[in-house]
Amino acid sequence: MKKITTAMIAIGATVSLGLLTAAAVNAGNGNGTGMNGRGMRGNGMQDGGMRGGGMQGGGMQGNGMQHATITYGTTASDAETATLLHMVEEEKLAHDVYVALADETGARIFDRIAVSEARHTDAVRALLEARGIDDPTAGAAAGEFTDPAFDELYADLVAQGSTSLDAALQVGVQIEELDIADLKVAIAETDQ
Repeated sequence: MKKITTAMIAIGATVSLGLLTAAAVNAGNGNGTGMNGRGMRGNGMQDGGMRGGGMQGGGMQGNGMQHATITYGTTASDAETATLLHMVEEEKLAHDVYVALADETGARIFDRIAVSEARHTDAVRALLEARGIDDPTAGAAAGEFTDPAFDELYADLVAQGSTSLDAALQVGVQIEELDIADLKVAIAETDQ
């Protein structure tokens, strides 16, 4: 059996960062969400999503993460458990902030990235389930977390991003940079 790893989740975070960077470059100039309105068609980003070489049709197809499955019954060390618990709340944070920013700005890119973040959250939830770890985000409302630091960060990021579209895009970049930094640490500290 194969297993979903934090590296696969990192791929999604990097894709999200690329989408936000493209959107940030084009903010306010009427060129859309792709690179100067052109996107990278065929094997990259098209209309803010991935087609051909990555995610297509809302699923994970092509050269993306299609071969991943979960190995159940795998135990996690205390450090790995703490990392997974942090990751699931961080992915939920990203999702919840993007949903709030989509509502606030009306920018479709945030809706698209929120869908991606929901997939990341589901991937981490599957890792938790496979290891018999209770999901701290189960049933939690938007902006609600077990770690008070995430409650505060959610409120801060939504407040920052609500001032303008440019500010919202910058918040998105912050979220993805935080996510990638944490994933690099997690990958370095785990053997699963």
